[in-house]
Amino acid sequence: GKTLMAAAVARIFQDDHGYETLVLCPKNLVRMWQGYLDRYELRGRVLAFSRVTRELTAEYPRHRLVLVD
Repeated sequence: GKTLMAAAVARIFQDDHGYETLVLCPKNLVRMWQGYLDRYELRGRVLAFSRVTRELTAEYPRHRLVLVD
């Protein structure tokens, strides 16, 4: 239920404010979260914790909504 609620909140912020969501999660949950983004037509990106320091650089676009699982 918590994952579905987080996806619903992300969709509300997307619809109301145009936010894109960044989901940070363990590597084994990346596919699950990508499925939620696809299923609920959420704009955003899923990133495993192990990739955060390599991919979140100063040039990376900022996200106003970050979900941490």
